Amino acid sequence: MAFGHFSFLGLVVEFGVEAGSSARRRSHFCLRAKVTKTRFEYLRQNSLRAVGAPFRQLAASQSGRGVIRHFAALVSASRDFARCGGYLGVLSFSVVVMSSASGSYILPVELSKSYRLLNHGPTVLVSARHAGESNAMAAAWACALDYTPAKLTVVIDKATKTRQLMEQSGMFVIQVPTRAQARLVHHVGTRSALKEPGKIESAGVEWFEQAGFDVPLVAGCSAWMVCRLVPEPHNQAAYDLFIGEIVGAWADSRVFRDGHWLFEDAPDELRSLHYIAGGHFYAIGDAVTVDVASATAKA
Repeated sequence: MAFGHFSFLGLVVEFGVEAGSSARRRSHFCLRAKVTKTRFEYLRQNSLRAVGAPFRQLAASQSGRGVIRHFAALVSASRDFARCGGYLGVLSFSVVVMSSASGSYILPVELSKSYRLLNHGPTVLVSARHAGESNAMAAAWACALDYTPAKLTVVIDKATKTRQLMEQSGMFVIQVPTRAQARLVHHVGTRSALKEPGKIESAGVEWFEQAGFDVPLVAGCSAWMVCRLVPEPHNQAAYDLFIGEIVGAWADSRVFRDGHWLFEDAPDELRSLHYIAGGHFYAIGDAVTVDVASATAKA
């Protein structure tokens, strides 16, 4: 059902939405516009750039809590296009918007401060994609490594599908899951996609993407760091230790803002997880603040 429109390059585009019924629903937007031959050729080369920015702004304002999960613009020429009124045919775009409780809270984090997303030692989710195949696993050993450029380390066992995808694509994502995701974290952390190909679906993992990165991000987490693999063959083979340069970072602003975690003021379900063993986690506890000026003076 059409419920809005926007214009670009002089074209007025009407769009509609078909929403699912779940709380974290998927909204499918379909856009169509008639174009002249000249504009068709221009848009065929520039469709993502031309449509991406205004549509993202529109989707955010119309869906309220919408966050772009996947964006694709497709301009196709066909001999079957009816040429009438000077129009070449129909220009079609498809966009999938994921609406979720946390969608509108996701904000970028300065790369120089992205190390703070890991400083408190949370259990993390590691995800990667190669040749259209995505997977995720849990990892307990991840930490910040450097400021500029920002880097991190994570230990990934050889017998994992995620490691294969990381090594094949050269990219991966480290994300900080929440207390509300404890069962999901344990599920993906104790099952291998090499033995259970459907583990992502059975765990209830939902993916979304950030513009400019062909990597899968796990929805519902409190922080995400997209990393480019820094090849260290010896460390990887001998110690299962991977180094990633952080090239993009985001966080849920309800719990991380202005370079600081705010667990004491955030909903309890957003607290980070810290794995011990045997399905036993701790959620991060209370804040303890030291009077830095006073401590320095006494020292």
